[in-house]
Amino acid sequence: MKSRQRGFPCRSLLRRLSLCVAGTCWLFSLLQAEVLHVYLTWLGDTGTTMTVIFHTDGPVEKGGVYYGERPGGNDPAGYPQHAQGTVTTLDLPSGTRTVCQTTIAGLEPGGSYHFIAGDPRHGYSAPRRFRTVSRAPDRLRFAAGGDMKATREARLLLSEAAKREVLFAALGGDIAYCDGNLAAYRVWEDWLRNWEECMVTPQGYTIPFIVAIGNHEVRGGYGAKPEDGPFFFTYFGLGTTSYFSRSLGNLATLFVLDSGHVAAPGGAQAEWLERALASARDVPYKFAIYHVPMYSSSLPDDDRARTLRKSWLPSFDGHGLTAAFENHAHAFKRTQPLRAGVAAVGGTLYLGDGCWGVPPFPVGEKPRAHEDKVASLRHFWLVDITREGVEYRAVHQSGQVFDVYPTTASGRAQAERVYGMLQTLSKLRIEAAPYAYGVPIATTIRGQARNFGAEPLELRVNFIEPKDAEFAPAHQTVALEAGGNAQWISGLSTRQPAVLRMCRAVVSVAREGITLDDEIEVPLGFLRRATPATLADAPLDGSWPTGLPETPAMSGFLKRRSGEPAAQTTEGWIAATPAGLYLRVHGSDAELQARAPEKETTSPMDTRPRADELVELFVFRGGAPALHQYQLTRGGDAKASSWSLDQEQASPQASAARMCATEAAGYWIAEALIPWPELGFPAAPAAGTELRLDVARTHTRLGKAEISRWCNLEKSSYEWKSFGVAGF
Repeated sequence: MKSRQRGFPCRSLLRRLSLCVAGTCWLFSLLQAEVLHVYLTWLGDTGTTMTVIFHTDGPVEKGGVYYGERPGGNDPAGYPQHAQGTVTTLDLPSGTRTVCQTTIAGLEPGGSYHFIAGDPRHGYSAPRRFRTVSRAPDRLRFAAGGDMKATREARLLLSEAAKREVLFAALGGDIAYCDGNLAAYRVWEDWLRNWEECMVTPQGYTIPFIVAIGNHEVRGGYGAKPEDGPFFFTYFGLGTTSYFSRSLGNLATLFVLDSGHVAAPGGAQAEWLERALASARDVPYKFAIYHVPMYSSSLPDDDRARTLRKSWLPSFDGHGLTAAFENHAHAFKRTQPLRAGVAAVGGTLYLGDGCWGVPPFPVGEKPRAHEDKVASLRHFWLVDITREGVEYRAVHQSGQVFDVYPTTASGRAQAERVYGMLQTLSKLRIEAAPYAYGVPIATTIRGQARNFGAEPLELRVNFIEPKDAEFAPAHQTVALEAGGNAQWISGLSTRQPAVLRMCRAVVSVAREGITLDDEIEVPLGFLRRATPATLADAPLDGSWPTGLPETPAMSGFLKRRSGEPAAQTTEGWIAATPAGLYLRVHGSDAELQARAPEKETTSPMDTRPRADELVELFVFRGGAPALHQYQLTRGGDAKASSWSLDQEQASPQASAARMCATEAAGYWIAEALIPWPELGFPAAPAAGTELRLDVARTHTRLGKAEISRWCNLEKSSYEWKSFGVAGF
């Protein structure tokens, strides 16, 4: 009895502690709970509805929106009306994401409303405002563009759109760039945060978006299923729908199309488009937005573009589409009004090409036949619609308008001046000479510029990074006459050996009353040299060739892109034999044994054991139209490819190269003997000849990152200018 009496207080204390701990955990979870994102779209009538979407981490209890025509503060009781939401969830690596979608109906067209969104568990958002589209608007303004990401430049462009009091934004796909990959959810967090913070007008209105799907919204890019685009269909409340239309009062209709990412352009979608355009025949202005362009500014005309033209162009031309907003090509574009691809009065204007934040692609020196103007410039399109007509303005991240259409619209002359200045910036060329590896850096940076405007400009170059480098000079001012060219040189040096990947400069052009600037990254690369040995023969059986030096010609391999020393030991030898170029690589096991595989192998050569680890050899002879790539897996599978520098694509190569993989104690050996004729030499090269080459080790089960590389740390494996030099 005594022992039992002594136990009662202990059990009571434990119960109290348990309740205390449980209460503390509940209180902590309550304090952590919050509404994460709030944004707006239209899933129905743009005049009488508004869809409010918010996110939480964890279950939502009675989530919805409190709203009214007057401010109500942070308390739900301050709003006269309430709309209940519906909930969907998405399992992310961080936990379950709950998306609450509330469509408010019965609103007044052209009305203004205050609202908060949330639930009792997570609390409510800060008060916000929205407005609906008038039934018969006299004027309407919106922004259009695509290919964004959560970049600094995208934020600048978002802010510029908001400053202009746009009613909504039409987004043409490739929003956050996660390819439907749930593990990449943070890029959507960043994008949504940018939108919430930047897309609020000076009058305090949160700007809704109407969004089209792009290839980077789904796994695989094209021909996917809705489940391959979990973020796009869940976050935007679209269910499985990837094409639809939205009426903008009785003034305009916007047709949102799918350029083959989930729905095929032809078939059911093309039939729907024909019916939808026919039913809008009395609407003054008709617009379309989609991702892949029919008329690209920077990409080749391919089967996808031809399929789109075949599927949609008859309806566009037949029903007088006013303008189409195209994307995907990462550039600025304005065509002439076109009908059946030919300039025609009253035809459709094609505007693009999706560069609302992403780095622009290069465009041709001269516009193509259907193009009126193209440039490698970030921008969005500002569209002003009235009963009298439509005006289009391209807005740069600097806030300057650089293109105005039609020619009678106000501000065109000033826009042309700005366009010339921006062309001067966008076509600026700054290159750094390769520096020697392993010693203090001492190299030169050369720049050249051309003034594309009709007035003199002042060009200013200010090197700001890396901080531990010295520039001589760090600041330069260059005078550019109208249509003139200029060149300049700066030195870059360090006091200690270093691996520098890039330097950064702020470059500006100025003329009377206008200064435009941009940040430019200048790639930096090092040059490594190897002197080939001379051998009578190479047996290719793992044995040490007679006459091959013990000291490797290639060592100190680096991690790809970061430039840090690789933990994995790789060493290489190179030699000239009468039969061909001999390459030998030793790869150690230490790091691979310590790391667990992150994914199953996807190697196309996985026909033998240990096919997931391979050595890649890249060889380029100066002046040749292609470089050669040789792959050898640890399992002994060999593959040869030729990379065309003109067409920028790889293709299998008929190769007489002999390759061999053998095992040794703690490492494996990759050997290759490439015949001289295959590299463009009738026999062993003469003294003084140079080849560019590189060696990489890859493991397909450790993700996409290479284990190590000798020289080229660039994004592309085929940047031969960053290869090492083998001097015979």
